[in-house]
Amino acid sequence: MSKCKRERKTHRLEIVNMVSDCSMACCPLDLTEISADFLARDDVKVFPAAVTLIMETRTTGSIFHSSQVVISGAKNYYQSLLSAWLIAHRLVQDLSYSALVTNFRIQNIVTYCSLGFKLNLDLLFEDKHNCREGTAQYDASTFVGLNFRCNNPPVGYVIFTSGNVVATGLKQESDIEAASNKLEMLYDYELGNEYRSVAHLHIPASYRPSSSSRPPAKIRKYNTKKHRKVKTPVLSNELDTDTMDEIERVVLESEIETVKAYHKRLKEQEERKMTLLENDLLVLNVQ
Repeated sequence: MSKCKRERKTHRLEIVNMVSDCSMACCPLDLTEISADFLARDDVKVFPAAVTLIMETRTTGSIFHSSQVVISGAKNYYQSLLSAWLIAHRLVQDLSYSALVTNFRIQNIVTYCSLGFKLNLDLLFEDKHNCREGTAQYDASTFVGLNFRCNNPPVGYVIFTSGNVVATGLKQESDIEAASNKLEMLYDYELGNEYRSVAHLHIPASYRPSSSSRPPAKIRKYNTKKHRKVKTPVLSNELDTDTMDEIERVVLESEIETVKAYHKRLKEQEERKMTLLENDLLVLNVQ
């Protein structure tokens, strides 16, 4: 029996990370000098930039040799722009560079939203794969989330069964409202309240269980019986005399073998010690 239909409401995507870049419009930068002044991490073999934490805005700046700067970790446009100006200010005041923020632009906005209910990703993939609104990709054996690329606005969604949605690829904050409105379609795929039956759902062959991994037919038939009673053998609490004698004999033989092996190891250790002493005496006699 299906659950009652959930009341639809608009879930707004919240910004969790904004990535932007700009140019400082100055000569090539000395990353070693910048790392010492900014207390930044500079390892060209790992990443060809000086990575510094901007404490005033709680963002991260990556400063490249070509005077290009990438800001990440901001929550809005003004916080990201302020971070770029703070880096330029320190380059001018502390290192005497003629830095100026130019060509500032937003490269990517990462947003997140939780719907509060579980989703049927198999049915969602069946409907949204190669549809007019966009293209969906889903392979449960590779990644647990469904990737849905929307055309208008140009945004990529990563949708999970738990109802969590991550949207990336936005360039402007004004597009977040349009991207949030697209989430209303997910109410039709609430687990247990799907708008249509999933009995004839097409499951891609890439994550179907292979026939080689299935047990033989006899075993499958035997394991599918319900309320199967298993007869367990009844063990006697008392053992006969012959069995007790056999157990004692085996235990005694194992103890004897253990003692023999122990004495053999002791004898080998004593022989090694005597050999070392004889070698030391020979060395002393030669001297």
